[in-house]
Amino acid sequence: MSWPFLSALIFSAEAWLGGAQQHDESLRAMREGGEFIFIGVPCAVDWDGDGDIDLLVGCSNGTIAYYERTPQGLVHHVGAGNPFDGLRVDLIAVPRAVDWDADGDMDLLLSGFHGVESGEFEGCLRYFERLADGGLVERVGFDNPFHVFKPDGEMVVVPRAVDWDSDGDMDLLVAGSSGQIRYFERVEGGLLQERFDAQNPFEELDVGMQGVLEVTDWDDDGRLDILVGTRLGRVRFFKQLANQSFTELTGSSNPLARVRGRFAVMPYVVDWDEDGDTDLLAGVYTGGFSGVLLFNRGSCNWQDLCLSRGFTKGKLDTCSCILRYDMKDCSGCDENYFSGPPDTSLARECLACPKVAQGEGVACSGRGRCLDDAAARQQFPWKNRLQLSTVTGNGSCICNEPFWGEGCENGMCPEGQEYGHVEDRFTCHPCFPGWFKPEPGNSERCQVCGSGTFSSQFGSASCSSCRSPRFRSRVDIARISCDFANINVPVAIGVMLCSVLLFLPLPWMLCHKVCSFFRNAFTVGEVP
Repeated sequence: MSWPFLSALIFSAEAWLGGAQQHDESLRAMREGGEFIFIGVPCAVDWDGDGDIDLLVGCSNGTIAYYERTPQGLVHHVGAGNPFDGLRVDLIAVPRAVDWDADGDMDLLLSGFHGVESGEFEGCLRYFERLADGGLVERVGFDNPFHVFKPDGEMVVVPRAVDWDSDGDMDLLVAGSSGQIRYFERVEGGLLQERFDAQNPFEELDVGMQGVLEVTDWDDDGRLDILVGTRLGRVRFFKQLANQSFTELTGSSNPLARVRGRFAVMPYVVDWDEDGDTDLLAGVYTGGFSGVLLFNRGSCNWQDLCLSRGFTKGKLDTCSCILRYDMKDCSGCDENYFSGPPDTSLARECLACPKVAQGEGVACSGRGRCLDDAAARQQFPWKNRLQLSTVTGNGSCICNEPFWGEGCENGMCPEGQEYGHVEDRFTCHPCFPGWFKPEPGNSERCQVCGSGTFSSQFGSASCSSCRSPRFRSRVDIARISCDFANINVPVAIGVMLCSVLLFLPLPWMLCHKVCSFFRNAFTVGEVP
């Protein structure tokens, strides 16, 4: 099996991370088959045992890319050169390397989604044991030490193996679907047992829905902290205190505040440059960049070229902006965002349009257009760039008929019209000829006309009957017209009966006439 070609796009960038700098050797943005792999899931480990750290990247198509660390940089291995060639899930691979069986070599945990008979996807956690020859063999059923783990929702399973209770063996942490951290303690016999309530050390900790978990002693205080990548492109930091409780550091107190992506962030902690401190790999999607970024801790003179709203890429004067921001230096607002009032520094924050602000991701419920900065500037095509820089939107929604409300959340499609997606908007579109919708509503669908009925117009609320008392009628196969052809059978029978009744007296009448003629003739010819 050959590995799909992955070309690498090198990004050189600088981004401050509480005394951290995005390294010149920034890792790669992956591209597969001409399309971006939106989220690369990184895992850094010395897989080949040569003393340096290699890179595994889980891809959205369910496969694992392997990059060997060499003195010349990262070398991408494909096909037989990739030790993970042929290993895959159906969607979004999440690789994690850990010596689970404590035999001195790294085994592989592979999670992601696999398809089921219903056509849906379910989370899975597979275990591959490393053999003496370096090969991998999957353990299934009860031979899989993770068979007790069952996903609790439709989310990417990102397992984290760590000796949390400091008893000399690995336990398992997984972020749950409702914001909790699920804790599986390794007990006697190597089995995993999930702990609940007071036995779960994370019982009172809420890390948010669909979080991606990472565990490390980030602040070097001897206690393990919790890092959580969010679906909104941030990394939350939960510091463990001396009493084993947690407190979240926010704002400028969060040492990872400047790690940002457009959507989900996949954090992975490792000493990448082997200088004795902890660095961060982040699988991100920023809009202009997707792949893995390296944040290398250290001191530097930081020049914020992107106004803390993005990463520099390629040329140092070109930014890849995070969610909400746009333009070359990230000073403008992205689509579906508008400029708020200036703060004390005269800087304007980009505010989300209705429904985007509520986390739904679609402005104006997808039923209209937000008057963002871009839409406001389109109303003044005669102004120059300098004049347009002062034009901002107000974030109001211009709703498509028949919807209304601050976020276009109200309204329903009338009879004869079906609620659906047209281009990039939800709208009401009329039923096609041959179909009808009798009641208003957004969940009701157009129905095909029944037998013997038709509708010839768009947007029909009912179908017409195809009947005629005089002619034979037939609905065409598309049920959009009624054809009248020939005469009806009952009418034909009636015409025939009438014809018979009409012509029955003719023979008698003809006979009467002939007989009368001959009788008169013979009468005239008699001699008196």
